[in-house]
Amino acid sequence: MVRYSGSAAIGPAFILNIGKEFPAMLLAAYGVIAWLDGGAKVNESGILIILIHHLADLILLGNSAHYAAHSAGSDIRDELSLIMVRPRTSNKLKNEIREFLQLMDASPPYITVGGYVILDKEFVSRLLGTMVTYLVVLLQFRHAMHTPTIPWMYHPTSNTTASTGDMDVGISTDSY
Repeated sequence: MVRYSGSAAIGPAFILNIGKEFPAMLLAAYGVIAWLDGGAKVNESGILIILIHHLADLILLGNSAHYAAHSAGSDIRDELSLIMVRPRTSNKLKNEIREFLQLMDASPPYITVGGYVILDKEFVSRLLGTMVTYLVVLLQFRHAMHTPTIPWMYHPTSNTTASTGDMDVGISTDSY
């Protein structure tokens, strides 16, 4: 019941929203790290506020979906339990309700986004884990860009002489 309610209307909009929010969170986190690395100034702290806002939205989304699915499941259980205790409920209906409750225990309700993603608390941790992975890659690129070049590297516009102990070898790049 909960699985398919509203998924056709909310699915594409949510996917587009996460599609634009994820890069914004990633770049905001990268900006915060660069901001802290370059000497944090109060007048540049807006990027930290943006990151906190996006993280709060993500956590709120995961918690809301988690509690909506579980409260819907418990509401259905409560209603069916009330039907079972009524004196005029037939044994056949009670058996069907028991089977349905066992099925709900085996497969609890959850909320999906168009069948692509299950929204729950684990969704938040998976998305944050992916964001940290991309952030590590971005930081590695940043580190590589700020690392000075190795002084003995081959430069095609210069004539260099390398010493190999007893003999000197001249390398000319003019003939290339």
